[in-house]
Amino acid sequence: MRLRSRALRAPTALGLLVALLTGPVLVSSPSSATAARKISLTAPRSATAGARITVHGVLTHSPAGSRIILKRRAGSSWVRVARTRTRNRKGTYTRTIRVPSHHGTFRYRAFAPKRSKHRRVTSKVRKVVVRTTTTVSLTAVGPAPLAHTTDTLSGTVRPWGPRATVTLQQRAGTATRWSRVGPVSPGPHGRFTTTVAPSDNGTTRYRVVVSARHYYTAAVSPTIALAPTMPVTTPLRWQAPEVVDRAQTSLVSVSCPTPSFCAAVDAYGNVVTRTSAGWSAPVNVLADHAFNGAISCSSKTFCVAVWSDSESDEHYSAFDGSAWSAPARVGATGGSGPQRLSCVNRTFCMLVGSGNYWTVRFNGSSWVDAQELPSSISAGGDGAISCASTTRCVLTVAGKYAHVWNGSTWG
Repeated sequence: MRLRSRALRAPTALGLLVALLTGPVLVSSPSSATAARKISLTAPRSATAGARITVHGVLTHSPAGSRIILKRRAGSSWVRVARTRTRNRKGTYTRTIRVPSHHGTFRYRAFAPKRSKHRRVTSKVRKVVVRTTTTVSLTAVGPAPLAHTTDTLSGTVRPWGPRATVTLQQRAGTATRWSRVGPVSPGPHGRFTTTVAPSDNGTTRYRVVVSARHYYTAAVSPTIALAPTMPVTTPLRWQAPEVVDRAQTSLVSVSCPTPSFCAAVDAYGNVVTRTSAGWSAPVNVLADHAFNGAISCSSKTFCVAVWSDSESDEHYSAFDGSAWSAPARVGATGGSGPQRLSCVNRTFCMLVGSGNYWTVRFNGSSWVDAQELPSSISAGGDGAISCASTTRCVLTVAGKYAHVWNGSTWG
């Protein structure tokens, strides 16, 4: 009987031992699940200033709808930039945020607050490099190029920094790949110009490429297509003549500052002008005894006309684009009447008297600096004058001599 009682008690003791061993494992299971809670964060490595980016991650061992807080490092502290919640039992979450509007390297992390038995967790820090957007423009300067000639391209890089590499590329004809032409060197404000020689066979396309810098994006300009044309070989022809001054038959001087505007004077104090509408009716500016007229226009809104009267006094009138001023005396002496006149602008005209005896300069309001010409210049009657600037005029005399005005004297 004792032996049987011991046999019966042995399994009971074994059961108690098993219970003691298995009991603590069941009690510690919730603690292990809590310790395994983790959160991840994935973000783009780079973005442009002020752009929106999408970040996402997973929060483990947490119910759906668990809170997620996204933070960005600001100085020595972390500031909240957005909040979201997990979408399902797997703990996935997604959130779109806007990066700062200035460039730099910014650090982000995700944070899940403590919730009942779930401890708080923080993700690893993710860096996002924010770059300023670079732009570059490109335009062709001037009209369409002719064959066998060069053309000028211009543009601007914004924002500009001297460390950027700017390269001109081209694609000629049917080529499918861009080839390097050479470097471009913008000025202090990012503006640049460069000369190109388009192919005479077909169209040549150009673009400018700006390399990326640490905090600035790369950029590519719009494409410019240049298709040179062959020069016109058809000879120019004079159109049929037309009568422009029916009252008189003595037009003595004409000046055309633009293709669409001309002015002419006759020897009787009359002026006619031509615009896109045709020639105007004669306007009498100096009615009394006018002869030896001359005219010069620097633009369609400025002309000066000069005549002599019967007393060999010189008179002038100025045109402002709509009307002629009342005639006034030039005031110079030494000749029998003006014959040659050239105007550079509103404040500079050079008048040469008949016979090449003297010159006088118009300063915009009066005639000044009357000079008697040296005998070597004044010898000979017929001649002509043309001024390219206020310091450069050329006077031809006696059919074979040319003299130059240097801004103060004739040589």
